[in-house]
Amino acid sequence: MRKTNLLLPTELSNKVLAERFRRHPGQYMIGEGWQEDLNKIFPGVMNIPYDISKVGRPTYGEMNESETELLFRIVSWLQPRLLVEYGTLYGRGTKIMAEQSPQNARILTVDLPDEERGIG
Repeated sequence: MRKTNLLLPTELSNKVLAERFRRHPGQYMIGEGWQEDLNKIFPGVMNIPYDISKVGRPTYGEMNESETELLFRIVSWLQPRLLVEYGTLYGRGTKIMAEQSPQNARILTVDLPDEERGIG
């Protein structure tokens, strides 16, 4: 097993990546075979129609396509009435959750104040 060497954000030369790493620490890569694993957890979830053209392609810094599909499928399957999003960048995840959850669902988004994110 290979050990991961995690760097502090200040050790990264790419400042955009360093900022994202600071706000979103952790390993979020979805490996190959995630669809099969997801289908084991939620049998039939992969049968939910998913069309990337309806949710749009991500831009730099947003969720990648597999993360977008994963969120879409899980919210479509579970139909939660309360959702919490930690770390709102452009609101793409919030939009997907709002469109796929019941009309009476409540969505709470949590992020750092604009001053701490370098906005405003």
